[in-house]
Amino acid sequence: METMVFGPLIIPFKWLYFLLAGITTYITVKIILKENKAFFKMFFDEIINALFLWFLIFKFSTVLFRPSILFERPIEILYFTGGSKGLLLGTFIAVIFFIRKVHKNKWSISFTLRTAVYTLLTFVISYWIIHTFFVIFLHQ
Repeated sequence: METMVFGPLIIPFKWLYFLLAGITTYITVKIILKENKAFFKMFFDEIINALFLWFLIFKFSTVLFRPSILFERPIEILYFTGGSKGLLLGTFIAVIFFIRKVHKNKWSISFTLRTAVYTLLTFVISYWIIHTFFVIFLHQ
């Protein structure tokens, strides 16, 4: 079973992995950037904004790629995602948004790039470890 049931809610384990990896990443990067608290706060604010923008574009890009859905069955917009096209479009726009914020805030490009790569790698590795531990120890 790949889901947990809490009353009427069915929560995929993948969401739990993402949440735990996000928390782990936040704590790890906060510890690493303890001397740059102001940068850390601004950096994570912009990362969260970019992720929210990515989600909105990914979720509602189906309207761009299949506009007839607005007239045929508009409720399906809530259930469908943009698929791989929406994923790419959301990623592209979120990255452009983040780059624009880096330029606007006049952050050091090399420091910001190192921090972004470190954050991304921490998230991916945390997700993989959490998923692996879950599969090995709890999902038998």
